Amino acid sequence: MLCLITNCGRHQVSQIRIERVMFVIERCQIPIFLAMKTHNRAASLGLAVSIGMTSLALAQDLSIGHLDKASYGDWKSTGTAFQFGPAYGDDWMRKLDVENGDGDIVISSEKVADGQDDRPQGTLTSPEFIISRKYISFRIAGGDIEHHLGVNLLVEGKMVRSATGWQSDRLIPTSWDVTAWSGQKAQIQIVDEASGDWGHLNVSRVRQTDTPERLPVETGRLYHESL
Repeated sequence: MLCLITNCGRHQVSQIRIERVMFVIERCQIPIFLAMKTHNRAASLGLAVSIGMTSLALAQDLSIGHLDKASYGDWKSTGTAFQFGPAYGDDWMRKLDVENGDGDIVISSEKVADGQDDRPQGTLTSPEFIISRKYISFRIAGGDIEHHLGVNLLVEGKMVRSATGWQSDRLIPTSWDVTAWSGQKAQIQIVDEASGDWGHLNVSRVRQTDTPERLPVETGRLYHESL
């Protein structure tokens, strides 16, 4: 005999059927069990919550698009930059002076066949994805030429967030809070419209996550213009 507590009081339930249902609550997978009387369905439905809650885990990170060691996969490039694939391995990290690579595949607008060159310009755009985590995070290095160098978040085709480099080739963790656009279609676009000193960007670990390496730093409105 089981006892079911509801807002109507305490009830004895002699026959119940337990159905396991997976809900997504705050982007965590939580097993929840529904208990339902079978001898009198028309009269009432009993709800038993937290019978055998077995796990509570943050949702896994989601990669944005597919990159491999030799190509940008389903990311699309324009212009003369991003034509030689990503940088990977210690040899390429040395050639590009990249620090904090940590064995990652690094998107690089300066990589050319035999080394580095700040002259190429172009864009690299991810396939569309649905925003389904609290943050988008990545590591970024390179120049800080605002408006001409940047990692941009496009939501329904409109740029809503942007980040640029640090005048350093050390990859630094960065993230955006994207909860305001949850469920909407988005793309990441990496833009290099600069040449000359620090006219490049290097980017790695582009993903959706609930646990970014570094929480966002609020910097005010995007490209604020004075009145």
